Amino acid sequence: MVDKYINVKDSFQIFLAERNIPDPDEMLGKALKYLKDKGQEVSFKGFDIHNTPIVEIDNVLYKFDKCFGLWQSAKFTKIQGDFSDSLITNKKSKIESFYS
Repeated sequence: MVDKYINVKDSFQIFLAERNIPDPDEMLGKALKYLKDKGQEVSFKGFDIHNTPIVEIDNVLYKFDKCFGLWQSAKFTKIQGDFSDSLITNKKSKIESFYS
């Protein structure tokens, strides 16, 4: 499903074998499934006030971005802060359905 992922300081990218996933929620779910299958603990936390997906990977918070180009990729950038009171959890079950 995934060819590789790249680490760059506080972020990493996952390049999915499926080249065109138009739905960002589906891409996030499939990227989290890949990480879970590789033995990492993953959890979708919700969306911040800017509608950016926030996930927890091995007890570290990351924001998710869908990167476009010749090959689409899922980019996770490490973030800090307490988002527990301000996260919006709509679409949580849709995203979790891809990796649960």
